[in-house]
Parts: sequence; C-alpha cells; structure tokens
Amino acid sequence: MINIKKIIVHILDTNTGIPVLSDSELVLDDDIIEFVLTHVEKIMSDSDLRSASLTEESCDIIDWCLKLKDNNEMFIDITNDIARELYQLMLKHVDIPAGDIIFVLLEEDEQQYLCLLKLTYSDSYIHYVQQNGDKNINTIIKQKTALPNINQKINEAFIINLNNMEIKIREKEFEIDGVKENYMSKYFLKCETVLSDKEKIALLNKTSKKFVKKYYDDDVSKIMEVKKIVVENIDDEDNVNIEKVAMKIFKGDEELKQSYITELENKGLKEDNIVIDEEKKEKVFGKQKIVTDTGVEIKLPYDYINNTDKIEFINNVDGTISILIKDVNKLSGK
Repeated sequence: MINIKKIIVHILDTNTGIPVLSDSELVLDDDIIEFVLTHVEKIMSDSDLRSASLTEESCDIIDWCLKLKDNNEMFIDITNDIARELYQLMLKHVDIPAGDIIFVLLEEDEQQYLCLLKLTYSDSYIHYVQQNGDKNINTIIKQKTALPNINQKINEAFIINLNNMEIKIREKEFEIDGVKENYMSKYFLKCETVLSDKEKIALLNKTSKKFVKKYYDDDVSKIMEVKKIVVENIDDEDNVNIEKVAMKIFKGDEELKQSYITELENKGLKEDNIVIDEEKKEKVFGKQKIVTDTGVEIKLPYDYINNTDKIEFINNVDGTISILIKDVNKLSGK
C-alpha cells in the first residue's frame, strides 16, 4: 500500500523567465491525495516505464536523495533545488515544454521513494461571466496553463527509491541542439536507461517479422508460428526466454538463431527474459492481423494460429494464396 507523506508543487513556466517555487507543502486533503495517488499508481504500473541506473555524473541527484533519506524535513529545500536545476535546463532548450512539477515523498513496503510528476500545460476553455452595468455577459475564454486531469496520462515522471537509488522513469523525447532526445534521463538525471517492457515486446515483434521477411519470404504462416512459439513460452514460464524462443523459431539453424539474438542485443534488448503478465500477453499476442495485397484485413484469435481445423492457407498453382476459414456459424458486419 502506498502511503503519501509529503507533496509540494513548483511552477516551471518558461514564459515567465523565473520559476515560481513553493515555500510550503500542500495540505493533504482527500482531493489532492486522490489526484496525486491516482497518477502515481498509473506511473508505477505503466508498461512504458524504464529502469535506470545512476552514473558518476549523477552526483547532484544522488546527493539530494541521500540528504532527503536522512532527513525528510529537508523536503521543501531539496525539491526547490531540483526544480531550479530542471528549470535552467528548460530555459536552455526551448523545445522542452513548460509545466508544473509535483514532488511526492511516499512509502511502500518499508521503502521510501521520491516521485516527480511533470504536468505539461495544455489549452483548455472555461466559461467566464462578464459584468456590463447591470447585465451579465456569459462568454468562453482560453486558459493556456491547464493541467492534465485525473484520467489523463502523464508523459514525464520518475520515481527514485531512496533506499537503494533504483530509478524508474517515463519520459518523452524533445529537441535538444537539433536532435530529439530523452532529456530527462540524459541531461537532467544523467542516468543510463534500459528498454521498457512495452519497448522490449515491440522490438521482439519487429525483429521477428524482419527475419521472417528476409529468410522465409514473408511467409504469413511462419509469422503466426513465431507468435504461437512466443505465447507458449509465456504460458510455460510467465516470461519470454529469448534463447528458447529463438531456438524453436529457427529449428536448429544455429547461425540464424545467433544472428537473431545478436540483432536484439544490438537494439538494446540484452536481458535473457522478458517478463509479460497476462494482461500484456492478451493485448499484444491475443490476435494476429493478416493483410492481403488486395486490401482485405483479417484478425484471427490466437487459438486459430496454425490450427488447420479453423483456418487453412492454400497455395494455388498460379502462385496466389487462398484463405479458407472453417466452422463459421454466422457472419455479422461491424
């Protein structure tokens, strides 16, 4: 269970030229706790979340975190220092969007965490009542510093475990010196990140399709076979074991198997296993989409893959392929 201990908000609006830093923590009423806790929980369970490790260049953030761990009463001063540092980076690189930042000191399972949520501004419209003599004029005005609501996704956040300095980060690329980069990890925290679970799964899918296209003439049945092998591996072990999957896909072709694994490693997937829970498995591997060159799209449930009792691909003598879908009781249009 997450226990929120302290919350503070700092305003980093680069249009004003100076940060507006708070001298006091927020009073923890029910509305504030609900808003912050909802966003913290979403971030902590986000499949886009990357793990990161601090480097020798991360000395500032390490120093702040160690001080906060030893003395929680320094929360205001330390978050002010962090906010100033981030604001200077935002002023230097104008493509980083303005926003408010919420710092949260929290506890979970006897571990202390410092969480930063960056709430990027967006435009919104509200009604406004103007007075003209004894008459009311109802109008609509634009607000340019609206914050994300409780149901919207926050694109930039990090959580640091103050006990062991482990970092989880969700970030977005912005232009830095003409190149789109993840400024939060590279230039602010100065930490090294690894791929998120979502990125690992996407890379696995992309690389598998690339190899099927190159070495198996883009055979759709081979693509479905690869997906079946991956899902069966998840069912057996609750994760994807890269070595075992590659071995089954390439069936004894050691050179091709090693080439596949090497490509994944070169793209950043260096772990032996990818942990995939039931929800991710269903979302990513639950259906297989087939698109013909004539514009027909077919979405197949996972259990149809390589099941000739359900679907059959017939190679015709003229080089075309016929698709036979079996045991259908009813058709409906959607």
